[in-house]
Amino acid sequence: MEFPQRLFLVEERDDDADIGPLLLLGALLLVRSLLLLTLRLAWALLRSGGRRGLRRLWMRASGCLVAHGHAVRMEDLGHVPTATGETNQFRQENQRGRVVDIRSIVLYISCTRTGTLTSRDTPLAPRITPRKSLGQNFLRDENIARKIIAAIDPRADDCLLEIGPGDGVLTRHLAGRVRMLTVVDVDPRVTSALRDQFAGTGVTVIEGDILDTDLAALATSCGGPLRVVGNIPYNITSPILFHVLDNRRHVVDVTLMVQREVARRMTARCGSPDYGILSVFCSYWADTKLLFEVSPHVFRPEPKVTSAVVQLRMRSAPETPAHDEELFRVMVRTVFGKRRKTLRNSLAYLPALEGHPLPPLPFMDRRPEELTVHELVELSNLLQASMDTHETGTHGA
Repeated sequence: MEFPQRLFLVEERDDDADIGPLLLLGALLLVRSLLLLTLRLAWALLRSGGRRGLRRLWMRASGCLVAHGHAVRMEDLGHVPTATGETNQFRQENQRGRVVDIRSIVLYISCTRTGTLTSRDTPLAPRITPRKSLGQNFLRDENIARKIIAAIDPRADDCLLEIGPGDGVLTRHLAGRVRMLTVVDVDPRVTSALRDQFAGTGVTVIEGDILDTDLAALATSCGGPLRVVGNIPYNITSPILFHVLDNRRHVVDVTLMVQREVARRMTARCGSPDYGILSVFCSYWADTKLLFEVSPHVFRPEPKVTSAVVQLRMRSAPETPAHDEELFRVMVRTVFGKRRKTLRNSLAYLPALEGHPLPPLPFMDRRPEELTVHELVELSNLLQASMDTHETGTHGA
């Protein structure tokens, strides 16, 4: 039987028309996949720290580990002693069936060109899963860590207190560079890992709540005032800050990673919408400065807020001292607790004036955010003097 040639020609032309769009779609999908792969690699390099991150990614891709500053393959490793000469008998089978002692392998965050060990080449701590209940967000970016260390500018005779060391990213840069380094963390997993990580380096690890830590005793044991640094839990920033401010006579300066909004309140000036209780107390006792902001992407896990590094340098004495600091603190908290009211109305809530008429004072028609720290101190001193006069008159009568 013969078939019409025209029928085959029509069918052949239809096949060509169907294949063309499919080839185009396949090419577009391939280009898309390559583009996504390139973007992911670029993002990984950016988050891992540039050329050093590239080296680490290459090590991981080729099955290598960084041990004692040299790249070695897993299958070539026998028993490698730790920096302290200790050995651990934890064994694991590799792909070829050889037994490899992997707990004694010392991993480093960076490799020195000479391959020699320094205080910043301390072994990495075991990976710890941050706990949300403790407000843990571990810093994992070396560039940010170096930026913070540069702001601290640690010196050989310093006594440093680190709050919330986490994985020890900052601790690695500080160990061996100061006279005394004490780290405090409430998480027993963190303190246990850090004791192992920094054994023999002179780092003192304290397991406990920083709010219960005696800063005066630490300063006495070191023989000098403390410099405080930390990536502190954002849910207890204010209590930690006030604990340090209450012990300001034993502290030189404070460099903290806090939530950006809190940092703005700490450094705000009169007239700013962020000006409040934190602004007044920080400015009263210290010179405050917001150093730089930090992206959420440099933490593990990533917080939902942007962070900032703020630094406070304690003053030897306030520029305008309050005659009664306790009254000053209570007054500031009271009036800013009613910040939309004028001082004439907000001071009526002051416990010290309970049952007493409000004396004639300046600034009564202004709101608290309109007064500078100097004016708030002046108001507190005038209020104290008026109360003393009232008590003297009462006893005299």
